[in-house]
Amino acid sequence: MRNGKIRPWAAIKRLPCWILMGVLLMMSVSCKKKPEVPAPSGDGKSRALVIDIAEEASSAPHTFETIQAMMDGYAQQGLTQVWFRPIPDTYAATDSCQGSVVCDPSVQSDHMHRTVHAVFDPNLAFIQAAKRAGMTVHVLYSPYEGGGSVSIPSGASAQFSFGSVQGIGGTSVFCSAEVGAAKNQLVSSLQYENPSVVEKGKAVTLEVVFAAEAFENRTSQSEVSTLTPDASVEILPQLWYSSRNTDYEQAQDVSFTVTQERRALTDAVGNPLGELDCRVVRIDVSAYSGSAYFAVAFENGDRLYTIPFSMINLYGPDGTALTSTKAVYTRNPHSDSLLQVGTVPNDYIWGAERLPILTDSPEALTSFRAWGFEYQYGGIGSDWGDGWHNGYVYGVATGAQNQLCGNLCEGFDSVREYWLGQVDRFYAKGADTVIISLENSGGMVYDYRNFGYNYLYVKEFSERYGIEILDESFDYLQLMRLRGEYFTEFLKGVDEVAGQNGKRWGVQLLAAFENPSLDDDLNGLCHYRMPKIVFDWQPVVELCDTVLIADRQYNGYQQTVASAIRQYASGHGKQVVVMAYAACGADAAYLEAALQDPLNHCVVTDSPDVCFAPISNPQ
Repeated sequence: MRNGKIRPWAAIKRLPCWILMGVLLMMSVSCKKKPEVPAPSGDGKSRALVIDIAEEASSAPHTFETIQAMMDGYAQQGLTQVWFRPIPDTYAATDSCQGSVVCDPSVQSDHMHRTVHAVFDPNLAFIQAAKRAGMTVHVLYSPYEGGGSVSIPSGASAQFSFGSVQGIGGTSVFCSAEVGAAKNQLVSSLQYENPSVVEKGKAVTLEVVFAAEAFENRTSQSEVSTLTPDASVEILPQLWYSSRNTDYEQAQDVSFTVTQERRALTDAVGNPLGELDCRVVRIDVSAYSGSAYFAVAFENGDRLYTIPFSMINLYGPDGTALTSTKAVYTRNPHSDSLLQVGTVPNDYIWGAERLPILTDSPEALTSFRAWGFEYQYGGIGSDWGDGWHNGYVYGVATGAQNQLCGNLCEGFDSVREYWLGQVDRFYAKGADTVIISLENSGGMVYDYRNFGYNYLYVKEFSERYGIEILDESFDYLQLMRLRGEYFTEFLKGVDEVAGQNGKRWGVQLLAAFENPSLDDDLNGLCHYRMPKIVFDWQPVVELCDTVLIADRQYNGYQQTVASAIRQYASGHGKQVVVMAYAACGADAAYLEAALQDPLNHCVVTDSPDVCFAPISNPQ
């Protein structure tokens, strides 16, 4: 005791050495002890609600009082646990464009900046409000959620964009600050040694190929649909050009030809689709070859089918195909009145744009002219099929992007340490459990054949397998496994951080982990929201406390989905949680069926109506 204060550590130090070692061992075990997994039950513990904090913070100007009232209301309805999708680091904007803290009073549709001004840290405000309401808090942390899904013209600026990365089409903004500061540690492409570059002065021909006969479009691993083009549609292309992907000018007296040819086609990521009769449109762009960006528009494009990522190409004077990047989304200004303008107003405030416009919308025929295209948004469309589009306009850039704007690469020690620091912060904010989510909706991989690299992996793959992956054919799944080894190291670190905090942790797994493949449909490991990694899931299940199955099924609950993973997890005493998405048709019947499955401990849904729906026999 000193100055009337007890100093327990001083007393412990006076103990004999063997007793001291025993005390320290007991303290260590006590610190790492985690709560037991609750058994499945028929009460409110068997269901939970997942709340996207970015969506909530953007939908209304929240204050501490409104957030607390929301959480209290859910608790009064019987909710005992809540799951949060936090706002990504430093307000990085995801593919929904939520997270921007731009202060433009004219923008009434996004209230993120108002919420931030009121509570400073919405993640902390929501977590603490849920804890005060007496609920258990689970945080879904996606380490790959680094933003950068939207862009502004090169040279322009966006208020409160903490990080940015140069890319095709402009500057990708609202990246997390860490992503912007660690550009050499981003997931890279085959062109990783070169900067993202827009080339000028080479293109002389723009070729667009349209299917001229019926074809099958693979919409999932097991489903196909048949589409029949109208081969009688007159093709009258409009050519537009730009130097910076805004303020497009229309080319006059465009020279073009349309021929009937038999073509061997590939899907959006290079897989062969066989041969089809096609109509080949060749446009002379030699007079505009100094332009970095082209747009080719068709007023009847809704009746013309093409795969822009493999069937639209630029060619040089010698007929060689040039490196090019295509776009199927246009930028969308924050006001409807601006959609029809021909050029960007001088006083326009960048960074407040709305969701980009898919070019199968008639609006795209005018929106691209002033605002340009989003070249890295929403993937390549192959998650809904082979990449076929029947759009009114397509963007074509001369050059390629060499980095994913929002994805840090797990192979670097500093990246994994940064991610672990984020996990530790969520525990400090009050999270009872942190679930590591693999999905991300920031800088998406739009072509897994060309992305998923870094010089770190180029070197290690060569050392392990004697294959130079930049020059030789190789098994891409093998590269995904290599990346997964490093991600597993991160998960081992999460286990240590959770133990140090006396908290629980979990991991999201897909049914696709049971039989890994290069499938890119909605539940595939190569879907554009997935990081393109695969790892040995059994030891990870043994290590964690909670296994989240987040597959999106459209035909009701299916016990066969991830059954091997759920059986293994349940057999090892782990909590098994199923995620039910309202947008995929999850309803009260889905909830009831999932709760009746003895392997499941909990069902989490993003719909309050589904979460609180009365069910007859939950267990």
